[in-house]
Amino acid sequence: MPANEAWFADRLRDLERQIAELRAARTLANATVDGNGLTSANFDGTLNPPTAGTKGWGLSGTTGDAVFNNLTLRGELIGNEALTNPVSVTIGNGFTAGLTIGIAASILHTETLSIPEGFSQALVFCSISVGATSPSGGGNLFIHPNINGADGDEIAQAAGGSAFATSAASSMARVITGQTGGSLTVSAVARASSAGWTGGDGHVSAFAVFLR
Repeated sequence: MPANEAWFADRLRDLERQIAELRAARTLANATVDGNGLTSANFDGTLNPPTAGTKGWGLSGTTGDAVFNNLTLRGELIGNEALTNPVSVTIGNGFTAGLTIGIAASILHTETLSIPEGFSQALVFCSISVGATSPSGGGNLFIHPNINGADGDEIAQAAGGSAFATSAASSMARVITGQTGGSLTVSAVARASSAGWTGGDGHVSAFAVFLR
């Protein structure tokens, strides 16, 4: 038994203090806890199935999903190893030799780059070089790269020297969007100022960075 009535008064005051401190604490302030899980007061999504809505956050007690809006993280908190293929890279290198180049532009060599599943856009860079020998002792060789049907700038190179041979190089970059799989092409295209340029060869070196 307590020694006197003051002990009861002290205990009551101590309990009142603890209750006041618990009420003042902001643990999970403005959050709602129910059978589905824990959500902020302004959460307008759903926990099961998990949908973000437009504001607030939620932690599902049934599916284990965390649903957030406007998530802010410390820089470099998530490393590349924690992500699922956010970027994919493909390269293409090749050439075709022993060609005849005429007045009309023609594709000398093409590389096909496969588009990884789940990626919708590509940053493509293509570099080409073309060489040939003039049958008339002069004239110009005209070349340009082509990325998935789009032509790059045409470069002209004059033939000269005892063999009347010449070569030229050109490059092109392109952003391609709206992809749904399949592949894209990169090509070397050439024409000449006169017919019958021989010993033609077309080289293509390209890479594509695919993004979701």
